[in-house]
Amino acid sequence: MSAVSVEFPSELIEKIDKIANGKHSEFLVQMAERQVKLHQQRAALNEVAGTWKPEDYPEFVNGSYPWVRSIRDSANRQEP
Repeated sequence: MSAVSVEFPSELIEKIDKIANGKHSEFLVQMAERQVKLHQQRAALNEVAGTWKPEDYPEFVNGSYPWVRSIRDSANRQEP
């Protein structure tokens, strides 16, 4: 593990104190990990943006919710 020195505004440190119960490093590591994961997810979404074309999936013309709802409704109507 590596050590990094980062300066924070005093007001922010006070807020972190209230949330982290004195475990600043653990709290900040968790927040950094979360931000890295979000960044990676956004990058992956940007990479595949546009690969699904609306004309290839006409059932999703009004979004996926109506299509999923219709599939679930038809499954619920079937006899066991």
